[in-house]
Amino acid sequence: MSTGADQAAGTLSGHLTVRPSDRIIAGGERIQTRILIVEDDPIDRDILLRKLARSRFMEADCICADTLDDATAKLRAGAFDFVILDFWVKGTSTLPLLDLISREYTAVVPISVTSIDFTDVQGLGLSYGALGYLHKSDLTVSALDAVLRTGMAQRDRRAVA
Repeated sequence: MSTGADQAAGTLSGHLTVRPSDRIIAGGERIQTRILIVEDDPIDRDILLRKLARSRFMEADCICADTLDDATAKLRAGAFDFVILDFWVKGTSTLPLLDLISREYTAVVPISVTSIDFTDVQGLGLSYGALGYLHKSDLTVSALDAVLRTGMAQRDRRAVA
C-alpha cells in the first residue's frame, strides 16, 4: 500500500494528491485542501510535499509551480485554499504574487517560506499579505500544520471583520 509520503517522493512538480497515511486523528477528521506550491528548488519542493503528506489535519491536493508566471496562471485557473511560496523563485521576489493574492484572492491563505536569515524578509512577506511565515530550517510537520491552521484562522477572522 502506497502512503502519501511515497506518492510525494515520486513527484517533484506538476499535480499531486498528498494523502496522509491511514491513522486516526484526535479531535476531528482531516480537512480536504487544495494547495499551490510555488518553489523552484526541486529538493525543497520535495521536502514540502513530504511534510504535507504527513499532515495530521489535512489531505492536500497539491499543484506545483516553479516560476511566478506559472504560479499566477495556475492561481487564476484554479481554486486554492493555500499558496505556499518561497520568498525567492528563479532569482525573483514573490512579493508581487503575495500582493496579488491579498488583493484578488482573499479566500486563499498565503504562507511564505524561505531559507533567508534576515528578519526583514519575514516582515516584508507579512506586510505584502502572507498570513503565515516559516523558515525552511524550521520546517517540520507540526510547524507546517500550525502555520497553516493559524493562517486559516486569520483568514476567517479577516472575512468576518
